Amino acid sequence: MSLIITPQVATGQTTATITRVQSASANTGAAAAASFTVTFGANLTAGNIVAFAACSDTAVGIRLIEVGVPNLGYSAMRTSGANSTTASIGFLLVQQSGNAQVLATPGYAPQTNVNAALVAVEYSGVKLRPDGYPITNTGSSTSPSTTALTTLGSNDLLFAAFGQRGTFASEQTAWLTAPTNSYSSVLQTSSFTNTSSDRAVAFLERIVSSPGSYSTAGTQNNITWSTVSAALVSD
Repeated sequence: MSLIITPQVATGQTTATITRVQSASANTGAAAAASFTVTFGANLTAGNIVAFAACSDTAVGIRLIEVGVPNLGYSAMRTSGANSTTASIGFLLVQQSGNAQVLATPGYAPQTNVNAALVAVEYSGVKLRPDGYPITNTGSSTSPSTTALTTLGSNDLLFAAFGQRGTFASEQTAWLTAPTNSYSSVLQTSSFTNTSSDRAVAFLERIVSSPGSYSTAGTQNNITWSTVSAALVSD
């Protein structure tokens, strides 16, 4: 089911919408890697935005690269935490239609082998811009949470990246439960080396109709976590 956001507009103006087109998850699996491929079910569309949440064991975080374009498309990103559990959130503007894959690599250190997990979501429909600066948080508990994010626009699309350090013998697709404050989980994934090097990530989202201060929390089994939250608003 597509997610559609309709901004409030004055009489006589055109109403724009934000539509969630598709989502995909990927991870480094049973061994660390210098890169891994994120494959969507359908081709990406030029002009759309791919928002992503990632978690890795490198302090430089994870970024997305759109390959096969004249000038490689790189994502903007924000990280939270240190080497033990680094959560990343970012946005990639799709430059070229017809490709269903993007490449995930360590940010600014593309030759580094990492253990990592990533969820990416394609959105279409309007021009989007960040509403404020991404906010980070870290902790050690079974109740990870985001720091309150203050928005200025109306009809913002809120995102949160939850990252966890753990030991997983298989991919974890539901490790974060009970998100609060009307946030919902889009997808979750993890690496699975079955060592403490494993990392898991959850991508949460929420639509809000007015400016305010927003945060969310969840429940997990392990205790080491990092979060990043951000907002996009339509022009």
